[in-house]
Amino acid sequence: MEYLLSIYPNPSDEQFTIEHPTIDLESTVNDMRGKQIIKLQATQNITNLQCVDNGIYIFNMKTKGGVSALKLISNSLFHL
Repeated sequence: MEYLLSIYPNPSDEQFTIEHPTIDLESTVNDMRGKQIIKLQATQNITNLQCVDNGIYIFNMKTKGGVSALKLISNSLFHL
């Protein structure tokens, strides 16, 4: 079974919305060195990265069907 994963806005200055069709998941946000920054609950759809430094992070989602990874860009200077 294929899982669709969407994260927006990206880049963002503080909050990312995560859309996924399943609640059977384990997800984390890691820095580029692999250090876990945030561990998310299965029911969390909004992630606040305001407390982290500007940079590139990896969002990892693990389900029974497999693993997905997407790049997140946290940039407090980004304005629409």
